[in-house]
Amino acid sequence: MKIRKYTTLAALLLFVATYSHAQFFAYDGFETPGDYTDATDVTAQSGGGSGDWDTVTLPNWNSINAGGTFETVTSSLTYTAGSDTLLTTTGSLDKSVGGNTIVDRDFNTTPFISTFSNTSTDLWFSLLVAAESTTDTSFRLTRDSAANGPSFEILNGNLRAQFNNDFSSNSVPLTDGTTYFLLGRVRQDAGAGGEDILDMWVNPDLDSAPIAAGDLTVEKGYDITIISRVQIQSRNNDSFHFDELRIGDSFSDVAPTVIPEPSVYVFAVGFSAIGLLVRRLRFFAK
Repeated sequence: MKIRKYTTLAALLLFVATYSHAQFFAYDGFETPGDYTDATDVTAQSGGGSGDWDTVTLPNWNSINAGGTFETVTSSLTYTAGSDTLLTTTGSLDKSVGGNTIVDRDFNTTPFISTFSNTSTDLWFSLLVAAESTTDTSFRLTRDSAANGPSFEILNGNLRAQFNNDFSSNSVPLTDGTTYFLLGRVRQDAGAGGEDILDMWVNPDLDSAPIAAGDLTVEKGYDITIISRVQIQSRNNDSFHFDELRIGDSFSDVAPTVIPEPSVYVFAVGFSAIGLLVRRLRFFAK
């Protein structure tokens, strides 16, 4: 009977661990080596990662304006909040010294149509960034090669949320070379006038979705239902690192954490059992 119970528990844990994303999900950890080659232009390689990336029309990162180079490298960015550590792979995307450069990659579906058909009205994204204090760069979810859609900009050490030509009323200062976990959420028609809302959080907790409004917020009327690609742009000669890109329909999709080794659970359970035994012995000794 005990064996059957343990077998059922193991099957349940395996189901949870292998749960697949039911709606929209796209991930690129720029795994190097693995998906990519060290010190190599990302646009000269087959696209890595997993999920809902296009495999036909634009199956890899594409260069729109090659003033510089985005290279995959073996160095990685990491993030820990409290006892939780973001799940990462080896490697990252590095913008080497060079002029105005844009790279983008298509999805194989429009995430909002895919997501909203399953009752969700939110689209989440996250990434790790480490930039120089003078970096001028941006990241956006867009539907074409134009600089439109929900996005953020890092300019002269300050992060701002951006939606087309509108910016958040405030900014968050970033320290030169420090790694930041940036979390974003796009909500359709959630504004007072039916506008779409972009919220962004800087270094949030990983254990649950933020409840309060973002550290940065901006509203804009935009047809987000036909967003079809992600775009990264660097507008000056300064370098920056970019890693662990995730886009999905829930917070848990874009903020997965490292699961402790089984030995940690064994130790924790064993320690708890010892504590319970000691308490019982003390009770009977009274």
